[in-house]
Amino acid sequence: MASMTALSINTPKQFHLKEEIPSLLSDMTAAAEQTAAGNPKIGDLKVTLNIGSQFFYAGKTMQVPEHQFTLDVMNAINETRHDQGLKSVYSNAVDSTQFKDLKHYITNRTAFKHVAAKETASVHVKDLDLNTSLVIAFNASGGELHLRKIKSGSIKPFLLTLMHQQPSPDVRLKLIAQHFFAKDGLEERSLRKIISETTLSNGQLLVPCSSSQAVDSHIKTKDVYEGMYKGQIICVAFNTVRGEAGQDHHEITGRVPALNEALKKAVKAGRADMCQLMKEVRASLQVLAGFCEHLAIKVSDFESS
Repeated sequence: MASMTALSINTPKQFHLKEEIPSLLSDMTAAAEQTAAGNPKIGDLKVTLNIGSQFFYAGKTMQVPEHQFTLDVMNAINETRHDQGLKSVYSNAVDSTQFKDLKHYITNRTAFKHVAAKETASVHVKDLDLNTSLVIAFNASGGELHLRKIKSGSIKPFLLTLMHQQPSPDVRLKLIAQHFFAKDGLEERSLRKIISETTLSNGQLLVPCSSSQAVDSHIKTKDVYEGMYKGQIICVAFNTVRGEAGQDHHEITGRVPALNEALKKAVKAGRADMCQLMKEVRASLQVLAGFCEHLAIKVSDFESS
């Protein structure tokens, strides 16, 4: 069985034992409630999971004796100056063997059903003149692009990484708050050339942009599966992502529809009816965390068999 610790990337960043995860999920619920009720600029709120790997690297002057990275030591390091502490970065890329093993497990060893096969494309735009970042999302079908949505900036009020011993992957739970996108505003007008003239050719996106715009694009092919776990519907997507350099990598993402529906209602409700919605959010987060640990254990079983 894969042992687990947790890393909350919030303020301050802290490391936790597995036994503290229920408390961290309550903290995540409180962050969702505060965000939904206290920020009128938020248009959407959701929680997603990404299977991947949590990495760390040392600050400029950090000195820790070899093999002394206990939770207490790591938390103490985080209380030092910003340029001296322990840095962290999370990779959403999944090893190809783990990707195949988990997809085989979901498709052949569970009651999850294949519900969608999609090809999408996205263009991330940084507009220096408007000092803003936007994402243009397309559906890709038959070599043609069809605008799906435009997303303005987002914030992540709470990030929680469930870390496991190798060979099991880590899992990050993200609370994402999406800002409203103003239609027919300056931001949308600045994107019209990109929306109308971006093309798909030989598996690559060709994106026009002005001198004040920096763009990054990728194409994603995904297989989406849906099934029940502990009384909740969970959606898992197995994604192959191609970047601008033409290289592919794999990602596995997931969500609980009922959880995100409750968060969406919370944004619309403001402070009204918040108590019952947050109970639903907290219960769904517990199920999602349990599902993450279940998948990690399965990877460990694959490796030992």
